[in-house]
Amino acid sequence: MRCKRANPVRLAPRLDSQVHLRQAGAETDSAHKIVFEVLEPWPNPVTGNDLVLELVQTQQKHIILSDEAILTVVLWGLLTFVSNSDAIDTLPFLTISSPEKRCGKSRLQTVLGWMSLRPLRASNISSAAVYRTVEACCPTLLLDEADTFVDGNEELRGILNSGHTRDQAYVIRCNPITLEPERFSVWCPKSIALIGSLSGTLEDRSIEIRMERKTRGQKVSPLRSTTAEKRKEVMRKILRWAADYSNRLSPP
Repeated sequence: MRCKRANPVRLAPRLDSQVHLRQAGAETDSAHKIVFEVLEPWPNPVTGNDLVLELVQTQQKHIILSDEAILTVVLWGLLTFVSNSDAIDTLPFLTISSPEKRCGKSRLQTVLGWMSLRPLRASNISSAAVYRTVEACCPTLLLDEADTFVDGNEELRGILNSGHTRDQAYVIRCNPITLEPERFSVWCPKSIALIGSLSGTLEDRSIEIRMERKTRGQKVSPLRSTTAEKRKEVMRKILRWAADYSNRLSPP
């Protein structure tokens, strides 16, 4: 009995669809990659005083907080640019809390991202994603909606806690294929926004910024009023400041 020759015309659409599926999969994988924009430092020297004043003014343009709280947020943002210095052995969480929704927590984290090194925002993250992301790219983690996924997750809380001090900022996991133990760093700046308060050691290791709803008389500018070009300018100035002054930090 002879086998009938397959009709190439009929097979072509099937093969073509497989090619499209593979291409779509590759595009999807690429879209899921974490990518940070690379910027050149500002060409001219930047003094710390001028830089802080500009960052404070940017925050005040969009955020309702006391002068002391605004300055705290700005200085924590600058800390992210020198967090890998040997002079830094502790990274406090910047916790942004409120008693209810619509108090500006997400807005504050957005503006904070304009003045943080490799900002990475997430409204949910798994325990494994924390140490693998930190190990891969050492971002500034800006975790929003933390009241929905941190409380009750003891493993995640333990991993976040371990990133507080440089010496203890590691977790150990077994490679699922080789079964060899592997060490992952969890050392990176982390901001946590939530309704309510963090519990236990997370709260104890935090600088807390408490937010309230703005009143009818309080006005802020839309985030879009600070253009992408201006945000890049601010970031480049911080990069120049960090390049010129980070080596002046003294170990404790």
